[in-house]
Amino acid sequence: MSYASASETYRLQKILVDQLRTEKNVHRIKVSEAANELKSYVEKIQREDPLVTGVPGNQNPFKDKSSCTLI
Repeated sequence: MSYASASETYRLQKILVDQLRTEKNVHRIKVSEAANELKSYVEKIQREDPLVTGVPGNQNPFKDKSSCTLI
């Protein structure tokens, strides 16, 4: 078994403390607030969303240019 040296333990603890300080300063909101914001955003943009409305055939870059002629 190998044990970490005191300096290695100190370094790891310092990294952990720095991470916790960073996380402490993150602005957090309630899940219910975030859900309401997300819902209103989706309702606002759903008319322009191609996944909801579909892409017109003449604007679809992935549409096959011609049909298969092997058969």
